[in-house]
Amino acid sequence: MIDSFYREFEDQFRGSRELVKNRLAVYLPFISCLKEISDKNYALDLGCGRGEWLEILVEQGFIAKGADLDEGMLIECDRLGLSVERQDALAALKAYADESLVLISGFHIAEHLSFEVLRQLIVEAYRVLKPGGLLILETPNAENVVVGSNLFYLDPTHHNPIPSALLQFLVSHSGFHRTKILRLQGADLAANGNQISLANVFYDVSPDYSVIAQKKMSIENQLYIDELVPQDLGNSLDFLLAKYEESLNEKFGEISAIKQAVIHELMEEIHQVTHLKNTLISKLEFITFYEQGIDELSKKLSGSYEQGIEELDKKLSDSYQQRITDLDRKLRESHEPRIVELERKISLLIAAQNKSLFKTIKVGMVAWSTFKPGSRPRRSIKLALNSVRYFVERHPKLRTLLLLVIKRIPKLDSFFKKYTTFRGPVREVSSVSENAREVDTYIMTPKAKEIFLKMKENIENNKVR
Repeated sequence: MIDSFYREFEDQFRGSRELVKNRLAVYLPFISCLKEISDKNYALDLGCGRGEWLEILVEQGFIAKGADLDEGMLIECDRLGLSVERQDALAALKAYADESLVLISGFHIAEHLSFEVLRQLIVEAYRVLKPGGLLILETPNAENVVVGSNLFYLDPTHHNPIPSALLQFLVSHSGFHRTKILRLQGADLAANGNQISLANVFYDVSPDYSVIAQKKMSIENQLYIDELVPQDLGNSLDFLLAKYEESLNEKFGEISAIKQAVIHELMEEIHQVTHLKNTLISKLEFITFYEQGIDELSKKLSGSYEQGIEELDKKLSDSYQQRITDLDRKLRESHEPRIVELERKISLLIAAQNKSLFKTIKVGMVAWSTFKPGSRPRRSIKLALNSVRYFVERHPKLRTLLLLVIKRIPKLDSFFKKYTTFRGPVREVSSVSENAREVDTYIMTPKAKEIFLKMKENIENNKVR
């Protein structure tokens, strides 16, 4: 039973026949030059697979043969009429005579071989190739991080990735005169405007590479394969890293320019803020100085005002006291003689009244032995008091003073109330006292004022009773 696994695997993961043939067209300039080496251009494709490269060789006029171990792949080649044989690659090479082929190719077979088998294969290829003949070995590029760490192991028949420098050294060590590395299927960075990102470094390094080795030939028939390599073919990891660094530097330059612009703007703002700060500090210092001046002026004005008030108060007080003293002196000078005269008259009147009363009592001492109502003593006292009352009523000022004197002597007041029916003066006391309240004490001497106030106090006490 034919195992179709690997054929279906290549159909899915390697791409269609047309896609593969388009990729292989990069080798046309190299094989076109080989037609000048020999009349019969024999070629051998090791691990021919579905036969895409065999088709190109036949189309270019080569007598091409393929070798592969997968029967499913060989059936496809037979269907296309290609010359193929189920055979191991190393065994197929050993079947050829020395210098019998102009081209030996192996696309994605090196990674399927052990290193020792690969070395033997390259040595056998050198033996079989004619002078000037080419060996083409294509394999996955371990420089591509995604390929070297992931996609390479997608094929379960792969052994190990082979770095391009190792494979190039291996063919040179086997005797090949010229070698050239071609990085294949690199991404077109021009579409991104040469702006390289980290994703480009990971994914856009050429996923495959090939080593083209040429066997030494005579000088007159020398081919320079270096001149046949396209200048813009493929992307190396170093190339993308350099581009990425340039892109970073450019971005850093832009960022630095923006940074400088921002710093310049910030410095301008800081300068403005500093200027504003200094202006505010100057204004604050001026305000502080102004407030200090106001405080000092306020203290001076306050001290001066208070001193002025004290001086004015002192002057007014001195002037007022002087005026009071002068006025009191003038009043005393103008009224004291009258008051003294009135006091003298009152004293004389009281003395006269006492003398008359004593005389009356002495004349009628026997008859006055009793003071019963209607008795002679009572009548005599009543007549005497009436005489005094009439005299007093004719003199209002004397009347007022007399009433004050009576009230000032409680015993005399009690006498009038107890032993006489004469209530005139006593009844008049309240009215007189009311008028007495209106007496201006300012015109009295200190002694008269003292007497008046005591009399007034007695009148008030009597009124309460």
